[in-house]
Amino acid sequence: MKRNMTFRYALIVMSYWASFACISAFASVYLLDFGFSNSTIGILLALACIFSALLQPFLTSWADRPGSPSLRKIAAVLGICSAAVCALIRVCSLIGAVSIAAAYILALILLRILQPIVSAIGMEAINNGHELNFGISRSGGSVGYAIISFGMGLMTARFSPRIIPLCSAGFFTLFIISVLTYPREENACRKAFGAPPVNSARLFRKYRYFLTLLLGCVFLFCCHSIVNTFNLQIITSKG
Repeated sequence: MKRNMTFRYALIVMSYWASFACISAFASVYLLDFGFSNSTIGILLALACIFSALLQPFLTSWADRPGSPSLRKIAAVLGICSAAVCALIRVCSLIGAVSIAAAYILALILLRILQPIVSAIGMEAINNGHELNFGISRSGGSVGYAIISFGMGLMTARFSPRIIPLCSAGFFTLFIISVLTYPREENACRKAFGAPPVNSARLFRKYRYFLTLLLGCVFLFCCHSIVNTFNLQIITSKG
């Protein structure tokens, strides 16, 4: 039966990006509070991005296999793991800097490998013939990101940056609820084609300009990461 999934999917996107706003956008705020230097923060975030970039192709390829769990289940499991690790960060703050760094890297890795799964959930509904306005749902995520960023700024100023991972765990809990209550869908690509093997060389030979597009995305997100990660330092330097 054809359904309008825009609102239901928007809840998933909004709760995901709310979590992203806490644990990623406020990473510098949290880590600086524990005495990490700017260079160390950059290294930690770089490691998280590198590991997530290496893991994403394997995760998405596995998710397309006929015998793999549904995207809902994969997203829910990753959400549960993310919420648990965010809570663990708060516990690690009582142990020491090394444990904080390790837990924070793991939280960011989980956050980033979850992102393509969140996008795939929306594409899956569209491929199955349901009505879903991806642009509206994604803009809902941006609105949620903006609201949570504003709220987290007020809360960290009033209380302490140490509430950041707990707030992120709370939003991941909302994400888990949104995913588990989302209507079950069958992966149309998985049903029709099975799981095509990952062959990057063949892909780039067939679509030669796609590599150029990816290179452009790399430069775009370099700018994004600089502003997003070190926004606190940029604003503080201007008084």
